[in-house]
Amino acid sequence: MDFANRFCPFLLAVALCSMSCTSSDFVRRSVEERSLPEGSVAMDVRLARTVWKDAAWAGEYDRNIFQEYVLPPQVADEPVEYRWRDDIPRWLSPGIGPEDDLITAARKINAAVDVPVKPETWGNPQMGYSKTMTGAFGKCDDRAILLAMALRSYGIPAAFEYVPNWGRKNNGHSFCSVILPSDSLLVFQDRKDDGENVSYSDLPPKVYRRTFFMQKDNPVYRRRGKEPVPRQFEDCRFKDVTRYHQIAQTDVRVDISAKTRNRIAYLAVFTPQGWEPVAFAEIRNGRAVFEDVGADILYLPCLYENTGPVPAGAPVIVRQDSIEKILPGDGTETVTLTRKYPRTERIIRFAGYMDGGMFEAANREDFSDAVQLFRVDGIPLSRMQSENIDQSDCYRYVRYRKSSGVFSIGEMQFRDRAGHILDGRIILPRGLERLPGAGNATDGQTLTYVELTGLADVWIGLDFGRPEEIGSVEFCPRTDDNDISPGDEYELLFWNDGWESLGIRTADDYELTFENVPSGALLWLRDITKGREERPFLYKDGRQIWL
Repeated sequence: MDFANRFCPFLLAVALCSMSCTSSDFVRRSVEERSLPEGSVAMDVRLARTVWKDAAWAGEYDRNIFQEYVLPPQVADEPVEYRWRDDIPRWLSPGIGPEDDLITAARKINAAVDVPVKPETWGNPQMGYSKTMTGAFGKCDDRAILLAMALRSYGIPAAFEYVPNWGRKNNGHSFCSVILPSDSLLVFQDRKDDGENVSYSDLPPKVYRRTFFMQKDNPVYRRRGKEPVPRQFEDCRFKDVTRYHQIAQTDVRVDISAKTRNRIAYLAVFTPQGWEPVAFAEIRNGRAVFEDVGADILYLPCLYENTGPVPAGAPVIVRQDSIEKILPGDGTETVTLTRKYPRTERIIRFAGYMDGGMFEAANREDFSDAVQLFRVDGIPLSRMQSENIDQSDCYRYVRYRKSSGVFSIGEMQFRDRAGHILDGRIILPRGLERLPGAGNATDGQTLTYVELTGLADVWIGLDFGRPEEIGSVEFCPRTDDNDISPGDEYELLFWNDGWESLGIRTADDYELTFENVPSGALLWLRDITKGREERPFLYKDGRQIWL
């Protein structure tokens, strides 16, 4: 039930009469531009004005801040609802006291908003207030929206901000920012954030802020209907706020030599689905100047047609103090490749969990006679790897054990001297007999894994049913499966005003070699068989340099 149905027509009339000219204009625009019910918006405005009047910090802000970042009933693109403004303070209880200033109050509210973010929700529509409240988890959009609602319900100016696509990852991100009177921001991505010491998971090429009304001074808005516009920029309810964020950024000037009727140029970042425009600028006298562009990122200058991005120059690596064009050279070289996607800190951390782990064998089920086959020392590779076992005794039981720290393993296999896999029944220590997912360690799938924290001396093993001679142990940490996989089919491409193939190979090892590759070219290795994570790279000094 919305607020218009809760209050009698007399109170509604009083609320409308008591609104300032600014609030009346807000209601009018909401009806005309957004097609929202006048009565519902008017009553929501009344509640917002009451909260703002009681906010100790309201006097430090310009009136426009209230209208843009407290007053709107919608934060981003979620369904419009009108219950959250007075509903949230009833259940949130962040413990704000009269002595708390704006920053302290914002931090307390952020710490109280609990929306666990799960990868499986990525790509789903924004849920809105009711669905977020009844759901067990959401995505970064949903948490950012709910947090902005919570902050606004306490009279704190807040906005939904987003990175359309990371500079070196194949997805984007969103978060909630508090607009401070000092024209600076508090940025909240997680409950543990303090708003000031911001650490992004990747490089942002641009940061935009969702607005409630159209931004008619946006050059894309002025060109709507006159030239094709990327989907993400069609709705001009956004502002570029990159300059307010503490990220490395610079201005980029691009000469547009192509003959075109378009008046908007774009910078696009790589995704396996195609180049994704993330920044735009007007073309003036054959040049486009992109302001406040994230640095240390690969971009493709382009125009946009109905078929998608059209190259308007060579790919460039933008740094704060330089711009490097990437053009294939006259010579060729042989390249040896080991991965199709960079080994991130997260994946290295997973591999590091196996440091100090031990593979053991025994003939007694309680492993009282256990012998060590080998110990994992250091951070192993993030793929299947093999260790030969130099002993002739036979054993019925084997296990992988970690005496302390995080127990984590993606896959393990034991082979006899002839190289045949030794099958066995999974065995577990007392207390973990019904461990969910225990079979992940021996299912032949490197993307599944077993991981436990907070326990000491954890192990998972196999009972062969009879003593067997062990010739080798193969294992893989928890991984992203982006190393070269034997049996998979790969295609190597290079950029030459478009992606051109350098051939297709089927991997028979954990490396792939291609000959006659243009030196200095931008390269892209595609796994045709499976997977979705791929990034372009340069090849220098025998190594893949990821971009």
